[in-house]
Amino acid sequence: MTAARRADVRAHMQALRDLAPLPALPCHLDFMPRNLIYSDGTVRLIDFEHTRYDLPARGLVRLATRVWPHRPDLRAIFLHTYGQLSTVDDAVLEHCAHFDNLTSLARQAGPRRGADS
Repeated sequence: MTAARRADVRAHMQALRDLAPLPALPCHLDFMPRNLIYSDGTVRLIDFEHTRYDLPARGLVRLATRVWPHRPDLRAIFLHTYGQLSTVDDAVLEHCAHFDNLTSLARQAGPRRGADS
């Protein structure tokens, strides 16, 4: 990772710290269409492997970065039911999107050569 990218990540980490204190609540952390099942007029959520206490808006990062940019209609429908996001929620989404991207890059890179399995 370049020095500039490290500095950018640190800046986002500091910005999140500056928002504190924020409540940690149970979060699914993998809201994606594949984890939502619609039947009999009811939407059900599945796949809880990433669930833990975290910032509530962080649970929406994958939707906000992977789905909503291509499907703003889904964002509008989701927020109509969920409720509008606050300024703090928007900031959490912005900063956590960088960490989600970084995590994706690390997973794509796989284990480092020479690392113990």
